[in-house]
Amino acid sequence: MLVFVLQDANLTWYTEDPDLTPCFQKTVLIWLPCALLWGLSPLEAYYILGSRTRNIAWNSLNVIISSLIFLCASDLGFEISRGSQGFDVFSADYLAPLVKMASLREIGLVVNITPRCVSSVVKALAAVLQYYNRTKGIRTSGILFLFWLLSALCGLVQFRYEIRKSQDQEHASSSYLFVSYVLSYTATIAQLVLNFFVDAPPRKCKYETIQNPSPFLEASFPSRLYFQWFDRFVWKGYRQPVTRSDLWGLNPEDTSKEVVPLFDKHWKRTLSKVHRKGEPGTKFHSSSSSVNLVNSSTRSRCPSILPALCRAYGLTFLFGCVLLVCVNLLTFVSPQILRNLIVLVSGDDSLWKGYLYAATLIVVASIQTAFNSQYTYNMMVVAIRVRMALISVIYRKALCMSNKTRKESTVGEIVNLMSVDAARIFDAIPNLNIIWSAPFQIGLALYFLWEHMGPAVLAGLTVMLILIPVNGFIAKKLKALQICQMKTKDQRIKLMNEVLNGIKVLKLYAWEPPYEKMLEGMREKEIENLTKQAYLSAVTSSIWVGVPVLVYLQYNNIPSVK
Repeated sequence: MLVFVLQDANLTWYTEDPDLTPCFQKTVLIWLPCALLWGLSPLEAYYILGSRTRNIAWNSLNVIISSLIFLCASDLGFEISRGSQGFDVFSADYLAPLVKMASLREIGLVVNITPRCVSSVVKALAAVLQYYNRTKGIRTSGILFLFWLLSALCGLVQFRYEIRKSQDQEHASSSYLFVSYVLSYTATIAQLVLNFFVDAPPRKCKYETIQNPSPFLEASFPSRLYFQWFDRFVWKGYRQPVTRSDLWGLNPEDTSKEVVPLFDKHWKRTLSKVHRKGEPGTKFHSSSSSVNLVNSSTRSRCPSILPALCRAYGLTFLFGCVLLVCVNLLTFVSPQILRNLIVLVSGDDSLWKGYLYAATLIVVASIQTAFNSQYTYNMMVVAIRVRMALISVIYRKALCMSNKTRKESTVGEIVNLMSVDAARIFDAIPNLNIIWSAPFQIGLALYFLWEHMGPAVLAGLTVMLILIPVNGFIAKKLKALQICQMKTKDQRIKLMNEVLNGIKVLKLYAWEPPYEKMLEGMREKEIENLTKQAYLSAVTSSIWVGVPVLVYLQYNNIPSVK
């Protein structure tokens, strides 16, 4: 579809009064919001099916939205009228109003005016989505907000075109056609504005009532996107000290009552598979015509907790990965726009292009901020849920351990598993994506730098590759120190537990000084390990800070780059 624009570049780019061709307005700018809506409909259906609320009450917001159906229908009447008067009408002109009517929060009957309007599958999908959007208690829809936002932005071009056309006496159309389109676009803007508000609470909810619910539950999609619901808490903390009563309760889906059963369901499946593989089987011998019992595995297999975690929280983690890909791509969009802006300032090109580049920079930065914030939020939610699930399964296992297992595992080891090890996994989950994100960003950076610097990029790349073994050696040392620290901590907690359990005996025989020296020695050993870890971490941070300087000095010594 972009060919229609490229065929008339003098109208769209090389001019002081830019505009898009009518063909582009009637095709791409109409089909783009429709494609967004139908493409994201499966995601909307996923959230609808997973909703635990029911039946949103009627309110003034629903009444206003229902009344806007007729204004959206005016656009359809506008195109029908144009077709009856002999004007060129595209098939997308018939489809767009029908899509808008089918995309409201309530069901609306749509008349099939032409076979090209809407297929039966699309109508059925829209009807199901819109029906369950209200009956399942979805108070705000991000997909509908994005659809109306994109429709308003794309329709703004045609709105400007229609206004200028009505002012032109030679190409002026009838007042009814102009007014009908203005009413339709006004309805689109009204739908966008109404999506900044949230519907009334659902009448039925399967979650337990929370004493101090989070404002997140009362926030609309734009407020959730940029965390505007959190501003009130920040201002309150700025004016006065925050107390425990000011803290909100967890979202219902983030409580242990909802998180742990989901993990337990997949964990039990993993255990059943492992036990099933360890059961004895049968083997038939053709020579002796006998059947013997054999073991399916020669040694016991330890079940892995990773498949259960992936099945329970993998979709949220995968959604965060998609957001990170968008953030990485947008990181390199701003420098390209800034380069074009610098070229524009150094030349004598049209002024409107500079405004366009500046506005694009602001839009790209806003989108990147939203994606980065949502990525961080989703990764932290996944980390909290994983930590919650691990602590619950460790605690449950500690309660039902046999006497033989209790002799092999100390109390200190169990406490460290629930506190330290679970916290380590919590800290590692948000950083897991660095494994693929860092090479991806480095590859994109090298690609763009190669266009300007050529083979000189390899000099800086060489410096980075040389430092990889150094970082690997430091990471290996840090791992060894961490293992040593955990062992020492286990021994200290075990000894401390024995001291507390036998405090009467210690007081009776005056054994406090020897045990005190033992505990102090273990603690000094822990402090020594922590000091070494701090030094190695400082070296790693210095390397990360110094690498850009080394790369710059390497480039500065290349004559071709100068």
